[in-house]
Amino acid sequence: MLMERRGVAFLFLLTFSCFPTTFGSEATDLHPDEMDALQQIGKKLGKNWNYSANPCTGESGWLSSPIPPVVENNVTCSCSQNDTFCHVERIVLKGQDLQGKLPPELAKLPFLKEIDLTRNYLSSTIPAEWGSMQLEIISLLGNRITGPIPKELWNISNLTELILEANMFFGDLEGIEKLVSIKRILLSSNAFSGQLPTSLANLTNLTDFRISDNNFTGRIPDFITNWIKLEKLVIQGSGLQGPIPSGISSLVKLTDLRISDINGTASPFPKLENMIGIKTLILRNCNLTGAILPYIWTKMTSLKTLDLSFNMLEGHLPPIPSKPEKAVFIYLTSNLLNGSVPVGLKKVSYVDLSYNNFTRESTEDCQDGKLNLFGSPPTANNLSGAVPPCLKDFDCPKSLKLHFAEIMFSDDKSYRSLGKRIFDIYIQRKLVWKDFDIVAEAGGTHKAVVRNFTANVTTNTLEIRFYWAGKGTQSLPNRGVYGPLISAISVESGTSCGDKRISAGAVIGIVASVFCVIFLIIGILWWKGCFRKKNSMYEDLKRLDLHTGSFTLRQLKAATNNFDAANKIGEGGFGPVYKAYVLQERGSLIELVDPKLGSEFNKEEAIGVITIALLCTNSSSTLRPTMSAVVSMLEGRTDVQSHISVPNLSSDDLDTKAIRSHRQQIHSQEQNLSQSQSISIDGPQTASSASASDLYPIIMDSEYWNNRE
Repeated sequence: MLMERRGVAFLFLLTFSCFPTTFGSEATDLHPDEMDALQQIGKKLGKNWNYSANPCTGESGWLSSPIPPVVENNVTCSCSQNDTFCHVERIVLKGQDLQGKLPPELAKLPFLKEIDLTRNYLSSTIPAEWGSMQLEIISLLGNRITGPIPKELWNISNLTELILEANMFFGDLEGIEKLVSIKRILLSSNAFSGQLPTSLANLTNLTDFRISDNNFTGRIPDFITNWIKLEKLVIQGSGLQGPIPSGISSLVKLTDLRISDINGTASPFPKLENMIGIKTLILRNCNLTGAILPYIWTKMTSLKTLDLSFNMLEGHLPPIPSKPEKAVFIYLTSNLLNGSVPVGLKKVSYVDLSYNNFTRESTEDCQDGKLNLFGSPPTANNLSGAVPPCLKDFDCPKSLKLHFAEIMFSDDKSYRSLGKRIFDIYIQRKLVWKDFDIVAEAGGTHKAVVRNFTANVTTNTLEIRFYWAGKGTQSLPNRGVYGPLISAISVESGTSCGDKRISAGAVIGIVASVFCVIFLIIGILWWKGCFRKKNSMYEDLKRLDLHTGSFTLRQLKAATNNFDAANKIGEGGFGPVYKAYVLQERGSLIELVDPKLGSEFNKEEAIGVITIALLCTNSSSTLRPTMSAVVSMLEGRTDVQSHISVPNLSSDDLDTKAIRSHRQQIHSQEQNLSQSQSISIDGPQTASSASASDLYPIIMDSEYWNNRE
């Protein structure tokens, strides 16, 4: 009897071990066909998986811990008690810098619900084979995928999320309305075009719709008011025109509404009082008129970001609580708002009220903590009464060169290099460049982009504004990063001011001649053996290609006034360098001009510029003309001779009091000149004012300043 029981028990155990699925044990092995498909998919993507390991157990690289916010590596299987094998259900490869192509072989995974290849460097088009699948989520954000969306994709009836942002897709959206289960459509930063199909009105399950930075046409359709489940709507720089549909107030579930940079007719500020849960409200550059209504503060208690900049809103700001409950960013730039600044705004972290008509307690400050009041209130022609400390001015720039330097982005084959930031450039409030793309213009990183513009300045203020018009990526390399940055901007003024001009050839020749003088003197002293041995001196001078002869010590003393300190240019590792005044004494400065110019220059202008150059090399700072005086002489408004001291100065002539008296006389002339300066301009401009001494301060001893007082 005992033996019979043992036999039954053994048979039971044997049966259990041979047929595990019969008693509820799950399968752990991936179906062989799907394992083969993964190998083909990995090859196309450029992903090296360990195919000797089981993907469904999460071992050996098939499943890794994510690195927030952008890196994730995950192949997930679904294993059922009713199936002998497991099946691939999700493939998530974020931030892997994969450089392959989208694999048609994905269709060989019949149980796949999600394919997420966000932030890679994949190219090609979306394979039409994907249209035969039962995918629920397709995310290809941040790649190099191009072409129109294949019409086969509209056959995926189960699709709930289509995320194609930051790629190179083009074409229209005809057929997308067939995705009846779709909840999220994210298409920003592509090149889609055409009108939005009216049949999109049927997608009533939508919760998130983003189409910024595209080339759509037509008006913002009224049918968006049918999307009553919508929580986020983003239409910035999309190509669509206004006005904003008045029925948008019916979208009461919105927490994030961003519409900007739409052309079209002006329209009143929309009625949004029912959007009590909204956190981000951006209606920038939408041709909005009228007043900002009180419900912005009283009903939208969850509001964190408010941007109503670049509209035509007017009137006083409504009363604001002591501090808006959750507001952090408030931007009301460039409107027609007036009145006093509400006290509550001063307690918000970041507030921009620039370029309005607000009255302020102080006329000296343009910024109160983090409250920006630049240009508010403006004046008819300048900013001198509004923001004198805000800007430093300069003298008379005319023809300008803008240098956009050191672009901060990656140029390797990674998703980090795919960021795109596009600006509109305004100079003196005039649009000079639409859709400026620093990446395209530079052609690489850390390269300066130089562009020439002409700007008229009357109030000594040059205003350059980079305006982001809603175009470019907003999530590369990660969310909240808006593409590459321009780390530096420099402005180079032209070679003329006023109507007097010096020919380019003369300027080049003069500059070359000044350097020739320096090399000539060094060569002379070198030839005489002052710096090194004679036996190597000839070859060194020959390499410099200088046509020089030998000079006696007496000749050098005569040329430099016995090596007078007043003639000393500077001193380096080889000793002092002196000015060759001998040419000036005998009236032969014209010999310094490059002979290659021939007669194609104005001799009078050339001599004048050389004389100014010699003045600027004076060893005493008190005898060197200020920059404003140099500009005045170059313009011909000041006689160069009035600044020239006799070159053969004795020690008595260098008396400190004489120098101070001479400097006072020059400074007085400069003050009189600065008061009579007049520069033409076309159109109004804003600026602050400052004297030349603010820009080029002259440091002197206390006795000099006492004499001035």
